[in-house]
Amino acid sequence: MATVNEPAQLGLAFAAYHLGLGAQEVFIFLDTPDPEAEALLKDLPGCHVTVTDDAYWAASPDGHRVPRHITRQMRNAHKAYADCTVDWLTISTPTNTSAMVMF
Repeated sequence: MATVNEPAQLGLAFAAYHLGLGAQEVFIFLDTPDPEAEALLKDLPGCHVTVTDDAYWAASPDGHRVPRHITRQMRNAHKAYADCTVDWLTISTPTNTSAMVMF
């Protein structure tokens, strides 16, 4: 699971890398609408793409897009965890090596 605001090719490489390692599902939340990234990722088997636009944030618990990236990442992580079909979820970003595992 990652919230990304990176070039489309980097998001695609990130998702493909983790799927190639054996991840059953990868959840990508585009932090800003990016039609190119959405088009590249939507047909990748096992990749779930969500555009976090105004409608997405309006439906969130806060009712709006929160300013802090880490808070948006956590909101997206909770959604990914609720939607995933596996027992655990790794949170990461394409340009960050840290990760958190939720059980």
